[in-house]
Order: sequence, then structure tokens, then C-alpha cells
Amino acid sequence: MWRTENGLGAYLRTMRNRTSRKASERVRLLLPLAFLAVSACAPTRPRVSPPRPGTSHVTSPSGAPKSGGVAFVAFDKAAFDRAAREGKLVLLDGAAEWCHWCHVMDAQTYADARVKAALEKGFVSARVDIDERPDIQERYADYGWPATILFDASGRELGAYRGYLPPDRLLAILDEAREPSRVAGSQENRVAVPRDGNGETTATELGRFEDELRLRMEGFYDEKEGGFGTFQKAPLGWNNAYLLRRARDPKIAEDARAKARERVTFTLDKQAKLIDPVWGGIYQYSDGATWESPHYEKLMTFQAPAIENYAELYALTKDPTALSRARALKGYITSHLRENDLFGATQDADLNAHESGKPYMTGHAFHALDDRGRRALGEPRVERRAYPRENGLAIAALVTYSECTGDRVAEAEALATAKKILATHQSRGGLAHEAANDPALFHLADAAMFGLALVRLYERTKDPTLLSGALLVRDALLRTMWDDEHGGFFTHTKDPAAVGVFQKRRMPLDENAFAARFFTRLARIDPKLRAWAFSDSDAMAMRQTVARTLFAVLTKENIEDRGRMLGEVLLAVAEARDLLSSEK
Repeated sequence: MWRTENGLGAYLRTMRNRTSRKASERVRLLLPLAFLAVSACAPTRPRVSPPRPGTSHVTSPSGAPKSGGVAFVAFDKAAFDRAAREGKLVLLDGAAEWCHWCHVMDAQTYADARVKAALEKGFVSARVDIDERPDIQERYADYGWPATILFDASGRELGAYRGYLPPDRLLAILDEAREPSRVAGSQENRVAVPRDGNGETTATELGRFEDELRLRMEGFYDEKEGGFGTFQKAPLGWNNAYLLRRARDPKIAEDARAKARERVTFTLDKQAKLIDPVWGGIYQYSDGATWESPHYEKLMTFQAPAIENYAELYALTKDPTALSRARALKGYITSHLRENDLFGATQDADLNAHESGKPYMTGHAFHALDDRGRRALGEPRVERRAYPRENGLAIAALVTYSECTGDRVAEAEALATAKKILATHQSRGGLAHEAANDPALFHLADAAMFGLALVRLYERTKDPTLLSGALLVRDALLRTMWDDEHGGFFTHTKDPAAVGVFQKRRMPLDENAFAARFFTRLARIDPKLRAWAFSDSDAMAMRQTVARTLFAVLTKENIEDRGRMLGEVLLAVAEARDLLSSEK
């Protein structure tokens, strides 16, 4: 841990020493070119709440809340201790408050008397709200939501099961888990594990890597419907952001720019079918191969990049339709998700999915109503807890919107939110996941995305408190989550109470991509605008951080795991390439 007066200390000295090494002494990133050339048309698991095959919001079982369901406990060391005392296994239900299929599983599966009896007999049943626990969300995103994971009392993972499980299916899983000879356990893999060794990547290597990653992402492009992938249509904002970057990049060939512009324009027009025509905001995804069967959850992780996409498309094309769509998205987050200058993270798909005794309505039925009809019934639940990750995304989106449209109100809203988070979420030198909280863990996603937003907003407003805040976030990341052995950032701080598989911290590619973008943006601030805050040598140390981070996380396994969702990685690679190319 780096504990110094200025927050960098030994870290800066280490990085300066690295800078002075001869090129021949550095360990260089070996690009897995043969791997990246593999066909990219194989299906990949979406990181969104999955439907049960053959069902949709229209045909699914009811998610109306029922009383007397499973009595879940907190997912912590006490749950494993209790399992050990009672000779039981641990079931983890990874659920989201906004998730339609989580409501269905509560109403149909966990209210089933046979399921309740089986769980009471052989399991300690724990539940995590995945928005409260970014560490669990990151680890099990490929399996939910909902996600069902089984452990023995030592914390060994026995199995992970994806999506809604009807009662009979869950009962079969529970029966199998009680027979050790039938449980293989989870297989070890190298996803979210840093590359062996300790090296740095270069601008030249990143240029080659960008080319290969771009070809891989393009392999998922859907010529018929736009977007990426055909098994499910999701508004993948970071993929679109990368296409928009290429569409305006003067350093690439004109035909390449034109191709990117054509594809992103087509995609953003097609995916506009997921924009709520009444309240604005974009739905999470659509079943199947078209954009016409939406799942109605609204998440800030989709709203913010979509705002940026449509605002940047307007700046590129001056198309008034793009501006209208950007305004509808921006208007939704400021009128429905924003309260007391802070943004909530999500809005539920269904009405009254948490209030037993109130009339329940599916998202499909509710969102078919006009404004008057909706307001007469109420509004689906909004998660009002303000998380730095989602607020960072919202701030960055408002900055882009302001830059592209000239809307100074959006800039003022972004500034108010940034200052409120800085005032309410700082704890023990880090950024707490919730306000006025002394957390057990601090999270990379919160720090990286909020830190990047602070830099973006500083560049726009020149408000010194924003750069000071960004440097505090940077220092906390280096002090508590940096892996000096390999490079890269762990997904959270050390957890002294961790059990079993959770004792080994993960290093996810997507979160490290945002961390790299944060450090890249800091290092690239105009020296005249940051001379009062940090020196040229500090900026060079941050370049080294970027080079080491990308060396650590750009592995074959991590890229394969991302599937079609490569936009944030490509943005990090392209921005880092530009940064390292500018070294003197």
C-alpha cells in the first residue's frame, strides 16, 4: 500500500524507475493474434437479465408478490458459519430489484411449499441485491439475473445456474447438490485473472490489438437489424461509442470512417424502437432477433451511453431525429431517476412488484399505457440509492450532451451531481458505494467510472474541485486496489471476512478498461490546466499505469468472455494508444 503525503510516493518512484528502463528490459505484451482471428459468430452469454427460453414478458408466469416465501439471510461469513454448524450447503440467490424474472422466481419458485421445505432442510438460503454488491454482480453477471449459486460450507462453489428456474428444476438441482458424488463443482478458469508476468504494452502493440479486436466485434454486427448479435438485441452503448469514434477519426481512411458512420447510424435508428415513447428512457433489451419485443427494465448503465450515442450522432450528422432521441433519453433520467441532485440506478419493469396487496401489473401491460394511464396507477419502483458508478455514467452523459447540443443546463446538472457525490460518499479516503456509509469494501467500478466523469467535467468547467476529487479517487485506487505484482486493478479492496472462492480477488477486463480510460484522461489533461495539481512526472507515472493495466488484462480468456461486448475495451485500447503515441 502506498501511504504518503501526496498519495503517490513510492508508486511514482517505482513508475519513474520503470520509465528509465531500456526497451529490451521490458516484458512486452504478446498479442494473441491467432485467437483473435477465430470466427466471432458463436453465441455468447448476454450480461443482462435473461428470459426463460420460449417466454417473454407477455407469456411469462406472473411475478405478482406473494407473502410467506423463503426467508433469505444476508450473504456473508455468518451464513457459511451457520452452514458449517448445521451441516448444510449455502444457496445464493443473486437478484435485482428491477428484474422481471427475479419477481417471477420469487412468486413461482421461492413461494412453492416443496422448494421452501427442501431449502429449510438442507440449505442456508442467502440473497444479494446485486446493485448493492458490485463484487457479486461482477462475478456472476453471466448467470443472471436471477442467478442461483450453490456452495459448500467452506465456500467452494458447487454450481452456478442461469436465469429463472421453475420449482421442479430448482428441486432437481437441490437434490443433486446434496449428493457429493454428483456435483463436479465449478471449473477453474482464467477469466478476470491477470496475465502472468509483469510488463507494459506499447502504442504499436495496442494499434495491432485494436485492429484485431475491431474485426472480432465486427463479426457480431447484424447487417439486417443493426447492433451486435442476433440471439437478442441490446442497445450496446459502448460498441456504438467506438463506432462513433471511428466515424469522426481523421487518422483512418475515408471509407473506414464512412463504414463506421453508416453502421452506427443504422444501429441507432433501429434500436430506437426500445425508447419509451411516453416517458423516454431506453429499455434493457429485446427478445430474439429484432428490436420489437422489449424487456422494460430501465438501467442507468444503458441510459447513459445511449444519451451519449444519440448526442454524438447529432453532432456528427445534424440529424434532428438524433437530437430528439437524445433529449428524450436525457429528459427521462433527469425527470424520473434524479432526486435531490443524485441519480437512482434503475427502474423496475413491473408495477408494484414489491408491494404485496397492491395491484400488480407486468411491464408489458404498464408500458402499453399513455402518460395519463400510467400516472393514474403509479410508477414502477425506482432505486433511489445513489451509487457512484451510475452517477458517474450520468455525469459523463450530461457532459457529452452539453458539448454536442450546447445545453448549459445539462452541464449545471452534472456539476451539482458531482459535487453532491463528493460531499456524501467519501469514506476513509475512498469512495463508498452508498452515501453516509462506512463500507466493508470499496469497488473499482464506482471509482473508475466516477473518476472518469470528474475528469470529463473538469475539462468542460475548469472547476478545480473536480480535478482535486479525481486525484483523490486515483490515489485511493492505487493505494487499495492496484496489483503491483502483475499490474491492473482488483475489482474491490481486500475483504478480511471473505470465505472460499471469494478470498481471491478478481481483475475484470471491463472495469479495468474504465480504469485505464480514467488514468488516460487524467494524463492527457492540458499541462496548463493541471500544473497546479500534478507534474509532468506524475503524468508519466499515470501513462505507465495504463500500459501495465492493459498488459495485465488483455488476455485471450478475458476477450473471449466479453463476447460481443467489446466497445469499452476498444475505447480503452484506442485512447491508450493515442496516449502512449504522444510520449516524448
